[in-house]
Amino acid sequence: MLWPQIERTKDLVLVGGGHSHVIAIRMFGMQPFVEQQITLISSATDTPYSGMLPGLIAGHYSYDDIHIDLMRLCQWARVRFIQAEVIGFDPEKKQLRLRDRPKISYDVVSFDVGAEPNLTSVTGASNYVIPVKPISKFWRKWCDLKQRPLERGRLAVVGGGAGSVELILAMAESLSNKEVQFDLFCGSVSLLPEYSGVFSRSVSRVLKRYGVNVHLDAWVDEVTENSLILRSQESHYYDQVFWCTAAAPTPWLANSGLSLDQNGFLATRDTLQSLDDEDVFAVGDCATQICQPRPKAGVFAVRQGPALAPNLRSQLLARRLRSYRPQKRFLSILSLGDKTGTASWGPLFVRGRWVWHWKNTIDRHFIDKFKHLPIRAMGYKSNASTDTSVEKSQPYCGGCGAKISPDVLSEVLSSLAAANPDYCLVSGEDAQNISISNRTLWQSIDVLREIVSDPWLMGQLAANHALSDLYSCGVEPSSAQALVVIPFASPPIQARELRQILEGALKVFKNANCRLLGGHSMQGLELQIGFTVNGFLPPSQIQHLQKKALSPPQKLLLTKPLGSGLLFAAHMQLLGRSVELEKALISMAESNERAARVCLLEGIRCVTDVTGFGLLGHLREMLSFNHRAIIEVAALPCYDGAISYLEKGIR
Repeated sequence: MLWPQIERTKDLVLVGGGHSHVIAIRMFGMQPFVEQQITLISSATDTPYSGMLPGLIAGHYSYDDIHIDLMRLCQWARVRFIQAEVIGFDPEKKQLRLRDRPKISYDVVSFDVGAEPNLTSVTGASNYVIPVKPISKFWRKWCDLKQRPLERGRLAVVGGGAGSVELILAMAESLSNKEVQFDLFCGSVSLLPEYSGVFSRSVSRVLKRYGVNVHLDAWVDEVTENSLILRSQESHYYDQVFWCTAAAPTPWLANSGLSLDQNGFLATRDTLQSLDDEDVFAVGDCATQICQPRPKAGVFAVRQGPALAPNLRSQLLARRLRSYRPQKRFLSILSLGDKTGTASWGPLFVRGRWVWHWKNTIDRHFIDKFKHLPIRAMGYKSNASTDTSVEKSQPYCGGCGAKISPDVLSEVLSSLAAANPDYCLVSGEDAQNISISNRTLWQSIDVLREIVSDPWLMGQLAANHALSDLYSCGVEPSSAQALVVIPFASPPIQARELRQILEGALKVFKNANCRLLGGHSMQGLELQIGFTVNGFLPPSQIQHLQKKALSPPQKLLLTKPLGSGLLFAAHMQLLGRSVELEKALISMAESNERAARVCLLEGIRCVTDVTGFGLLGHLREMLSFNHRAIIEVAALPCYDGAISYLEKGIR
């Protein structure tokens, strides 16, 4: 990602990938303001559109149909993406506490983290039910449940509102080919109490048609492993119970010390700011506009997005903010299992297949805004296109693929070594030895340009990348020095980014028992992180691992999958799926130390790390004179998605 040469002066951090935030990010992408840094923190790389969840459960949509790829959206909008879980919030210090990684500082923060299911009010619920939110966890458990036999053939849903009705009808539709009994337990004395009586009776007839038993005034007092115990002491047995009751506030947000509403949700003004802190915004289900409270419904979160983006911009630029006035009435459209829907507007309602198709059109129009992003905001196209000008405008790789051609490198270094034999030594190995007293010091250097926008993760990747050169020679790391180029920014942002980068690197160096001995830093157009690493052969090890020693009848072993460069190329061109890149990053953040140790124990002596020159380029370096290698292409381990991108012409 190439940042313009403008100093970034403030940090805007968006926490959560809810409906309001994805709309705001899209608006920032259409009208960027690069003098500020924007970061999205989300525990997942994609986010579902809740209005399409019943259709996903019923089988009308695929997983990708209803999900927005957050990493792709942020790449397009030039918003930094950090995959992490926020577990604490300190408004006085302006810091967010994250799980298993350093704190993040902000100048302005916005929360769109939704709400949690209320499981604490019922004994046993936390242990034995499947809550509908978060949707990602619910979806995995629902898919698992569909694959296994049900001992009793009975499923229960606890709720009574519109969400629980849509959920149980979608489940019944999905399992219509199985003998399953569904029970809906409602704490209220009527179904859908927030709607008109005639609307409630109409939906009740649909539930009856699907064979759903509706239990009214059935307040659940306790949940055991296979039963529900009502306040009346009546027991009902089931295979699994799903929880779709009123939402509860997120504990760490509710414990921030800021003003809350009567139910514990963050209280906000009509400008969507906290009552106590103008630099704190909150939208969606996690907050309540005190002067104009509305139900916890996705329609309001969608409407808040266009109001949130300009107010965040105004707060950063010290301009006047505008008030947002939510509508008092809203159109409510419910899915009724099959491709039938019902719509309600006050006392009026309609039902039919055309209603579902109407809802489907509205939902797909919303989700398509994030799947088909305008090209103009990126300034480049994909090289998978037939346009011959595309290759010239494709962004350059920032990782190993940014290496200079091996032929060019060899030609220049060889000529320099010939002209300066005492001062320029070229071995071709991953690390070079330097004799010091009675020990031989091994040294290598490696640099990465920004390949992911998370500075903490980039620090880890760069440190692992540099240490791999030592590991591939069988060398134990001893020390490292850093070279860091940070995009132009004000001193506070420089300090925040440098700390994140070095915290990430130190996590790797500590595990490797390698000391970081300072280094050099500067500002530039883009993020670059490099490390010079030094080490020694273990005392018990006589011979180091070499690159040029592969000869028949030896076999080739790969310790990690191939194709990370293809995944990054696809991501840079907005053609990749973040779920695939997420899996690759987990592998890339894993040290190669263990693999090197196994090689030594097993007597392997010919080793290199596969980076920017690909498998063939590095294999050519390993082959002894006049020897050939036979590769079974189908047997090569590859990251998910790599081959499909190759077939699409992505390079």
